[in-house]
Amino acid sequence: MTNWSQISAGYHTAAVKTDGTLWTWGANSDGRLGDNTTTNRSSPVQVGALTNWAQVSAGANHTASVTTSGELYAWGDNGQGRLGDGTVINKSSPIQVGVLTNWSQVSAGSFHTSSAKLDGTLWSWGRGNNGQLGDGTSSSRSSPVQVGALTNWSEVSAGGTHTIAILQGSTN
Repeated sequence: MTNWSQISAGYHTAAVKTDGTLWTWGANSDGRLGDNTTTNRSSPVQVGALTNWAQVSAGANHTASVTTSGELYAWGDNGQGRLGDGTVINKSSPIQVGVLTNWSQVSAGSFHTSSAKLDGTLWSWGRGNNGQLGDGTSSSRSSPVQVGALTNWSEVSAGGTHTIAILQGSTN
C-alpha cells in the first residue's frame, strides 16, 4: 500500500492513512490497539470511524493521537494515568483527553505521555518517578500538567524514563 502518511512503532504499530483513517496492529494487551478488544492483530485494523486523524504515537502499552481539529485522544494501559483522562482505568478504545482542541503533536512513551499545543506550550502526564514529566517533581500525574512557562515548544518525544523537546527558534 502506498497510502500511509505517518507511522509509529512501540510494542505495537499505529499508522495514519492519507484519507485520515487510523490503523493499528500487533500486541493488544490492555487495549492499546483501540479496537475495543484485547485481541492481538497480525494485520491492520481500523480504529473507530473518524477520518480526521493527523498524527499518532505508539508507546509501550498505550497509544495517543491528535486529530486535524486539534483534539487529543489516548487508549490502552492507563497505569500511573498515562492516558491523561484523570483516571488509572485502562481503555480499549480512544477517549478524548480533556475538551480542548488546541493540541498539535503527541508522543506516547513507555509509562508517560507528552504533548505540545498550538500555543507552543508543553504538557506531560503519567509516571513521573524519574522526573520525566518535567514539572520539577517525581510525582505521577493522571491529567496533563504544563511543563514550565515557555511557549515556543515545537516538538516533543517521550521515551522510557525521559522526555526531550525542541524549542522553536533555538540556536543550540
